[in-house]
Amino acid sequence: MNRLMAIGEMARAYGISVRSLRHIEACGLITPSRSEAGRRYYGHKDVTRLGRILLLRRAGFTLRQIAAMTASLPPDPLALLDAQIALLEAQQARLATTLGEVRSARRLAGKGHDLDLDSLCHLIREGQSFMERKVMQPVLDRYFTPEDQQRWKEAGDMLFPPDAQTDYAARWRDLIARVEAALARGVSPDEAEGQNLCREWLQLLEVLEKIMGSETVAKTGRMYAEMEHWQTPERRAPFSPAVRDFIAAAARAGRDGQGGAER
Repeated sequence: MNRLMAIGEMARAYGISVRSLRHIEACGLITPSRSEAGRRYYGHKDVTRLGRILLLRRAGFTLRQIAAMTASLPPDPLALLDAQIALLEAQQARLATTLGEVRSARRLAGKGHDLDLDSLCHLIREGQSFMERKVMQPVLDRYFTPEDQQRWKEAGDMLFPPDAQTDYAARWRDLIARVEAALARGVSPDEAEGQNLCREWLQLLEVLEKIMGSETVAKTGRMYAEMEHWQTPERRAPFSPAVRDFIAAAARAGRDGQGGAER
């Protein structure tokens, strides 16, 4: 007998949020059956189809592209499992390569050999990049739909490439450092310096909004507003809660000031 899964059970089985699962359904990629009360239930075909969809998402395809690719393809559990094996083996091979490089460098350093600075930076960056993707994925799934995550990936590849520092990334790092310095000096958010820092912050956010849309940027704001709930020693935001609160207070002070001037 084909057992049916409720929406929460289906989401937990695949390690995604219920919101993401509903978004996939809204895009027409999966159509669960409904009870008389309107509850969603998923059967064997839904399970295999969702597995294929998520596999293609991890490979970098958008939901629109996946819809076109899977429109005429019947669920094939064997093909899905083979593709999953191939993807995991590729990830395993990449991790093994990176781990081998780091171990080799460790042996050389242990023997007193100086490492080339560029090579050392490359190894550290590769290891950090691999770990950061793994530890942040549950957070991303909580706040963003698969489509949102694809937009973030495209924006990140352009604005925050792992092997370089763009002018945009440098401006963010410099601004965060200056906000931290202002906090250390006791600058108030409603002072001129605090207002100037806030304006710079909002200008940088405008760049993201043009690329990803205001809705995705708003979700990003909610994620950072709740950073205390998901941060761990391994999973860190690019700025502290104190920096976030300072900018939020400066933005409120700026709006209040404008309102007072108009009255």
